Amino acid sequence: MSRNRRPLRRLGYVGIAVHGGLTLVVVTALAINPSGNLPTAKTVAGVVASAGEPDVQGTADADSLGAAIKTALAAQDFPDLSPSVDELGTESWIGKVNETGCADVSAETAAQCITGPKDAKKTAAVLGDSFAIAWMPGIRAALEPAGYRVQALTRGQCPAANVTVTKDGGTAFPGCGDHRQWALKTINDMKPELVVLADADNTLDRLASGDGGEAGAKAVGAGLSATIAEIEASGSRVVVLAPPPEGKNLQECVTNFGSPSDCTRGVSPRWQLFHEASRAAAVEAGAEYVDTLNWFCSPSGECPGFVKSIPVRTDTSHLTIDYSTFLAPHIAQVLVPKDASPEEEEKDS
Repeated sequence: MSRNRRPLRRLGYVGIAVHGGLTLVVVTALAINPSGNLPTAKTVAGVVASAGEPDVQGTADADSLGAAIKTALAAQDFPDLSPSVDELGTESWIGKVNETGCADVSAETAAQCITGPKDAKKTAAVLGDSFAIAWMPGIRAALEPAGYRVQALTRGQCPAANVTVTKDGGTAFPGCGDHRQWALKTINDMKPELVVLADADNTLDRLASGDGGEAGAKAVGAGLSATIAEIEASGSRVVVLAPPPEGKNLQECVTNFGSPSDCTRGVSPRWQLFHEASRAAAVEAGAEYVDTLNWFCSPSGECPGFVKSIPVRTDTSHLTIDYSTFLAPHIAQVLVPKDASPEEEEKDS
């Protein structure tokens, strides 16, 4: 039996909640939204990377990534997934991201949660929930070779958008507002060149107001605008990173008698609502918005559970460390100015 296969019996899934941001170079290519239409807002395209094993020095090639996604959608058999299905799961992922102590960052741990060359001329800060935490491997792999220090300011289940949320399960989360206030003060004190904001689309399900649908999306958009406005004093460039759409749990859909199509999912209405509200708010507030959908899905909105041999998500939502890193060339293309190498920055200083 392949190490990736599971018995046909579906296993129960217990999710531990954590929720999740980042930076930029602006590319003028157009991103494709779930309906397959070109967006009308001033959106930074999620320019996608070359297929193959992670190579942060490589060139991001949207056609190659698109071809890899198309191949995954057409696959009749599961590849030898790496990491294997048994290595996936929210608990396993949390254990890995917590190894550095830099998942839930605080005033006490912030100093140990800045990485990259100590002589770097530029700094980037990443703010958001566990989706931002999941983006961090790719963000670091994209920015650190380009001469950035990367400061994590993330906290699970605590969105960058200035909204009041509950924890998964509905319990109050007053610590989120305190964390956001501290993080924004930290950003304004450090004045990084780049601030990346990234939140989970399931923020819409956790608003303390109970609002959902259009009303919830409107509240999230207003909260994102408020956060961007608070960062304005820092003079930082602000980029909002769209979340990956929700997918199938590979630990449930990879079975002895299943096929890769069992692990394919379309883009949800919730993701679309969140995406449209966040994009409009970011553009109106003067920030840049990266539509990442074509990093995960076909132009028609079909999203495979793996690309090449890499599982995209560790559960139904959080990126695996491997896929986040695999996307580093694409992240670099939208975060790092093309003319900004560490050597050139040193000459300019």
